[in-house]
Amino acid sequence: MRMNKKALIVSAFAGLSAVAYGAGYALYEAGARGMAMGNSLVGSTKDASAVYHNPANMGEVTNVAVMAGATFINPFCDTEVDNSNGTKMNGGWFTDPHAFVVIPMGHGFTFGLGEYSEYGMGTKYKSRWPLAGDSYETTVKQITTSPVVSYQATEDWSIAGGLRISWIEFENKAAPYAGTMNYLNGLPGGIYGRDNGIRSHIKGDDWSIGYLLATQYRITDRLRVGLTYRSEIRHKLEGDCNLRGKVLGRSADLHSGDVTGKVRLPQSITLGVNWDATDRLRFGSMLTWTQWSKLHHLSIHIPERNSLTGAANLDQTSYFNWHDVIRIGFGTEYDINDWMSVRGGYIYDMDPSSPHHGTTMIPCGDRHIFSTGLGFKLTKNMTLDLGYTIIYMESETRRIRERGVSPLTSDRDRLFETRNGITQLIAVTLGYTF
Repeated sequence: MRMNKKALIVSAFAGLSAVAYGAGYALYEAGARGMAMGNSLVGSTKDASAVYHNPANMGEVTNVAVMAGATFINPFCDTEVDNSNGTKMNGGWFTDPHAFVVIPMGHGFTFGLGEYSEYGMGTKYKSRWPLAGDSYETTVKQITTSPVVSYQATEDWSIAGGLRISWIEFENKAAPYAGTMNYLNGLPGGIYGRDNGIRSHIKGDDWSIGYLLATQYRITDRLRVGLTYRSEIRHKLEGDCNLRGKVLGRSADLHSGDVTGKVRLPQSITLGVNWDATDRLRFGSMLTWTQWSKLHHLSIHIPERNSLTGAANLDQTSYFNWHDVIRIGFGTEYDINDWMSVRGGYIYDMDPSSPHHGTTMIPCGDRHIFSTGLGFKLTKNMTLDLGYTIIYMESETRRIRERGVSPLTSDRDRLFETRNGITQLIAVTLGYTF
């Protein structure tokens, strides 16, 4: 039974790299205003969300300022498996909170503190759909706490740096195909198929730390350019694996134990330019490069002990053929009057995954992201920002390796196609300047 548990645990946990690093599920929506403008606030931000977009912009905030809010995310797509209708993926609504504070300290220094998510997602299928062996429910939660400091080096040039304290949690539920319970019962593989009721549940989390560096240069009073670098963060997830199924017709706990996995969040560089065309009309652009190619494998460590074999080290490495990608966006903002602004933006987001490797935990395909929003000045000191984004995902096909979980069932490749992929995001942010 040792090999059964190894294959089952690896098939569930190995999908984490795909989940955390998907084009549409790496999160960039830290604030309603930035989301509505296609994240094009790197060259100039002018509010407390500079902590996220480019901390070197914090010097534009002359008084203590705070912002807080949330983004509500709903992913959806249709799927096909081996050219036949699969099921609908609808993860429901997920909440991504954000909060920022900026404090001018004098002598050119400004302190900032932010809390936001850089990664996160949720997918949910029917528990008996054709690829339930890979996944039928997955959730990734990640929170970054970032203390940063900026310094106005010259009248036109500022620099900044800080930490990214990252917490990540991964949870997966799967229903492996065929064989495992048949093997335990001494029967030929394939008699019961997935109806044996076997289910796996894996959950793990970890704390780690990275850093960011940023700069801004004012070319003219109306034209500014910014650059933000985010370092790689290495996580070592630790968690539990629980396996349940039927043995001789009765439900039983088949395995409970620890599992660990090493995973890296990649480094990225974002360049942005912002232009204040007039006192009321502003334009922005951004370009992000992310080094997905460094994420070429995921290492899993599965310690186990039983009365027959003693200690066993069931390590496994899963390889992925990722490639570096770019994300490019444009945005605009227009003040209709002294108390109301309208915004819009567009982003093209490349999918880093390979046609030959995939997982059902994340729908595949390049993204086209359209956004809009409104800003309101409620009082002299208080603002309210609203944003709406819709993400259209191109149809794509990936090969899914569904692992055999006993000596009587070999691995098999399945074709997984996603169609009609749409994700909706609604953001609300409240700001106050003292």
